Amino acid sequence: MLEAILRERILKERRLSLVIIIRKLLVISVLLFMIFSAITYANTTSEKKFDLKLAGGISYLSGTDFDANVASEKNPLDWGGEISGEIIFHLSRIALSAGIGYINGKSSSKNVTSEGGTVTATSTLELDAQTIPVTLGIYYFLPVSPKSQIFLHAGAGYYFVSFAREAYRENDAPYWIKNSFTGNGGDLGFQGGIGLEYAMSENIIIVIEGAGRYAKIKGFEGTRDRNDSNGWSDSTTGKYYTLERLVGDQDWQKRTNVFTEKPSGDDVRDVRYPEIDFSGFTIRIGIKLRLF
Repeated sequence: MLEAILRERILKERRLSLVIIIRKLLVISVLLFMIFSAITYANTTSEKKFDLKLAGGISYLSGTDFDANVASEKNPLDWGGEISGEIIFHLSRIALSAGIGYINGKSSSKNVTSEGGTVTATSTLELDAQTIPVTLGIYYFLPVSPKSQIFLHAGAGYYFVSFAREAYRENDAPYWIKNSFTGNGGDLGFQGGIGLEYAMSENIIIVIEGAGRYAKIKGFEGTRDRNDSNGWSDSTTGKYYTLERLVGDQDWQKRTNVFTEKPSGDDVRDVRYPEIDFSGFTIRIGIKLRLF
């Protein structure tokens, strides 16, 4: 029975990996096609212009493995703030861009255990994660009036991620223990969207847009610091792993922690790198300044 369950999980992970690879290949193919179109379409006789685009908004973000237990595993990073800046180089209706941004998200959960109407333990998990994406992209503009135009954009970038996580547990108060985690990592991500521009003047343009993002980040390294109400403390630095550990005879519990080497043993299964998923969507409003 256990072998059948493990085989099914392995097949599901393989299918999920294949879907992710196909998505990335499709995005890369579209980007390459658009870049090729930009190069071949560009009107060399038109005036080339540089714009500086500054925007900010609110993002809805996906889930994370760092609240790794049965109660809070599916908690999203929820709503977060986003700011970004881009330099845009126009080639007629096509434009190329390079940019940098900042996105922040948080998640929290609380679990209260009681027995006979009396609270015996309280567990609280808090995660604060942020990413700085450095991106390259391409725009396509479609004028709809002398002062306004619709645009489509797509791109890819490297997402630098850092996080701070705190796990606090109070057992039979006043005893408590606290684990504080910090970590850093990064990986490729993809983004795209649609928006509307309105020219307030020749050099000032208002922008409203909606954008989607695919950015599942793995491979974190960092430090765990532990201390309790009795004055005990220790610290561990290494790589982050998510796993299931056997507690008792049949109870497999999911955990995410820092380890100096990859966990192994008969009481451990499904060992993998944890993930912070910044995939989601954003509503932004901003301004474009025509530089020259």
